[in-house]
Amino acid sequence: MSEIEGEDNKKYRPYENSGIKEGDMITKINNIEINSTEQLMKSVNRSQRKTSQNTIQARRTHKRM
Repeated sequence: MSEIEGEDNKKYRPYENSGIKEGDMITKINNIEINSTEQLMKSVNRSQRKTSQNTIQARRTHKRM
């Protein structure tokens, strides 16, 4: 999986400790639907400012996690 560049121009691997695997499709972050890579990046950047945990919903082989 590739890194994501944040608004601060640093590289991040938000999937590293989340249980997300290559091929999984992220469908929601903090109950907000994700429909594009741009939307995913914006949600990840917003979530970095939070001090609490984030909720991620994903699909693996078309099964909801």
